[in-house]
Amino acid sequence: MSGFQLLQSSDAEPPLPARFECYLFNEPRHLRGQSAAGATTFFVVNSETSTTEARLSLFVRDSEALSPLRATFGGIEAATDVPDEALDALLDGVEKWAISQKLSAIRLTQWPFAYAPELAIRIGHRLKAGGYHLIFTEKNQHLDLTRELPLHDSARRRFGKAEGAGFVFQLWENPDWETTHAFVQAARTRKGLPLSLTALELRRLGENFPEELFVFTVRDGTTLAALGVVIRLNARILYHFLPADAGEYLSFSPTIFLNLNLADWARQRGYGLLDLGISTHHGVPNEGLLRFKANLGAEVSGKTSFIKPLEGRPAELVSASSPRPTSDLIPGK
Repeated sequence: MSGFQLLQSSDAEPPLPARFECYLFNEPRHLRGQSAAGATTFFVVNSETSTTEARLSLFVRDSEALSPLRATFGGIEAATDVPDEALDALLDGVEKWAISQKLSAIRLTQWPFAYAPELAIRIGHRLKAGGYHLIFTEKNQHLDLTRELPLHDSARRRFGKAEGAGFVFQLWENPDWETTHAFVQAARTRKGLPLSLTALELRRLGENFPEELFVFTVRDGTTLAALGVVIRLNARILYHFLPADAGEYLSFSPTIFLNLNLADWARQRGYGLLDLGISTHHGVPNEGLLRFKANLGAEVSGKTSFIKPLEGRPAELVSASSPRPTSDLIPGK
């Protein structure tokens, strides 16, 4: 691995300029919010070019190394042309560290393939070659903002219905986080879905990431018909992670109005991808959700979770029926 070195640190800030695309969930300020105990981060650096080529941060919980602990993904970030031998050295170093900590397994959830398709495939190959087992692949859906969205006729009609009714889309400046949480909670309860974030956690998230967290609303006069909490992962990608609507407005499909206006807002500001999140649960599809997003013009890509058993733990114990618990997001402290 000529020219490359593996470094270990309690600080996730790259020691040399990063030559890879960074995502908020792997940045130091977000990692600090996932656990007060902090994470251990491994870097691949190129001493010849004085750049950081790859990064992986891991938390320890219940005798396992996890990436992430509380976020929708963590995993390996890397330069698109980093050599395979450098990725292999990263995985080897992580494994030796985990064994030295007497851990039983390493679990990684990677970012969606759509973010960097060729790199995602290559990292998946290196993980499998390094003895990692695929737990499941989620179907993640996104809007490609670099081209015209292939809207289904039904989505176009419902957008027109909301627009004709005088609904207004806008960015909520200085949002009321308790109102936002209560609205999302009511929508989740109506649909039989859990919400892992408390009102306090959502407020802290907004307070600690004021430049990255947005709330967009669809209003009928002064009445909320829909809203969405959106997080800026970097200058290219937005993630719409908490959409919600009011039950009395379902005939207007206000979330269609919300998402399509959000796509326009993001495109005008130079974003290239709007991540709409997964439409499966541990690999099991939600056909209605898949169809809803597809009607908006969304494309599907994979989002993979892997495990590496350590200390002779049999691979048969690894199954999709006992995946690492996840959450929507956790605020920084």
